[in-house]
Amino acid sequence: MQQSALNSLEDKGLNSYLSELAHWCRRQLHGAEKRPERIAIAELLRAQRLMPAAELCDLLGRYQTTLDNQLYKALRAFRDAQEWRLATMAAVAGQAATSSL
Repeated sequence: MQQSALNSLEDKGLNSYLSELAHWCRRQLHGAEKRPERIAIAELLRAQRLMPAAELCDLLGRYQTTLDNQLYKALRAFRDAQEWRLATMAAVAGQAATSSL
């Protein structure tokens, strides 16, 4: 008698466990099926947030152009300074060579 009651309890516990496990598995499968849709929506939202408004794009473009122009001017000034320094060093070296003779 005790054995049959124990088996009945074990069966109910096992059945309950298996039922809950099956329910959990179905939820996981449902979530996995929805995952590509969620990823696509997330990518769309991310893309919208990454792209600034049209007015801001124009402003950023003009700012970038200004920065590029300033960079080119600075590089030109740097090259001019290097040429002047090399010319000055050559002139000083030439004077030193002629004065030592």
